Amino acid sequence: MQRIYNRSSIVHYKIPEDQENYEYIKITEHHLKSINSKLNYRLKINDSAIIESGLQYYYRHINSSENQSVIASFDYYDRRMAYYMLGNLTKNKLSFHLGIRAEFTTMQIDNISSKDLLYMLPSSFALYKYSNTTNIKFGITKKLSYPKYGSLIPYTYYSSDSLSAFEGNPDLKPEETYNFELKYTYKKKKNFISLTTYYHNKRNLIGIQKEILNKGTLLSKPQNYAVCNKPGINFYSQVAILKAIPFGTYLDLNYSFYENTSYNGLSYSFQLFTEIPLPFDMYMTLDVSKVGREYNLTGYIDQSWLIDEIAFGKPVFKDHGELTLSVLYPFLKDKTRELSWNNEFREEVFNQYYSSTIMLSFYYYFASGKKLKKKKRELLMEHDEK
Repeated sequence: MQRIYNRSSIVHYKIPEDQENYEYIKITEHHLKSINSKLNYRLKINDSAIIESGLQYYYRHINSSENQSVIASFDYYDRRMAYYMLGNLTKNKLSFHLGIRAEFTTMQIDNISSKDLLYMLPSSFALYKYSNTTNIKFGITKKLSYPKYGSLIPYTYYSSDSLSAFEGNPDLKPEETYNFELKYTYKKKKNFISLTTYYHNKRNLIGIQKEILNKGTLLSKPQNYAVCNKPGINFYSQVAILKAIPFGTYLDLNYSFYENTSYNGLSYSFQLFTEIPLPFDMYMTLDVSKVGREYNLTGYIDQSWLIDEIAFGKPVFKDHGELTLSVLYPFLKDKTRELSWNNEFREEVFNQYYSSTIMLSFYYYFASGKKLKKKKRELLMEHDEK
């Protein structure tokens, strides 16, 4: 059982100009129980053909209560069963992949709302190995993004002064995304470059529809009400500085075209990470990120720079094990500025979050191991290269 304690920060709303700003602090407790299991079978027919299939079961139960007596607690359950099958065929420099995933999901909220969903998710790609260092890949996939459980709860939550309210929508559908990608990768020794151009067609997008009630309360309610076409480019690299210190960069640029809103624009995200060797066969990693102006259905969000993680690691048991101490978001006082519009009002929201987590991890490799972060990043390169 995992208990999540979440403190949401001071929130400022600016609703019609004839009303003043206000602020409140809310403390929420969530109790989470979850099970995630997977059974996979892989059959190698010959050196050029592989078939893989499997089952996955996911169960989650969340109970929520808050410190404000006007807000009701709830019980949320979801169960997800998936069957998938895929095949890989390699012929000289060409590789082909074809797969299908059938996903059946049941969601239940208290005893008042329940629904069953069935989705088929195909995937396919072709990869051409141009040389020993260079690959070119084209792929088509379909993916799902389920609504957050808090958006499904069919209750109305009022702020302490009743100037704002949030009402969940149990009829929300998962967002569907059709991805088309063309990727170029280059890998030589410790240097890696990946360049991807993509086009995403997103359907059933979930956005917040807002209206002002008779008593002046600003009511927010999530709805599936938009389609978005998003072309973009993604750049990812890892290079060795002084032949010893790995340094990585990640950049994503995309432009959002919403069919039934006018809030289109350029979004970007940026990340830097490095690994520094230390005495006594130790190392330190540092990950920094920036999510810039990100457009959504009703406006855009700006986020400040973040230090995502600082970690110290050391191999143990003759490199078969790994001990790491990580600090996640050590200096996080993240400020997010969101601007939203519709035909009736303009809203400005400033969120400030405080969060810091210390994590001690131990890994043991039954084969000869590699340093944890290096192993993770090498796996990322191998995954991006395929």
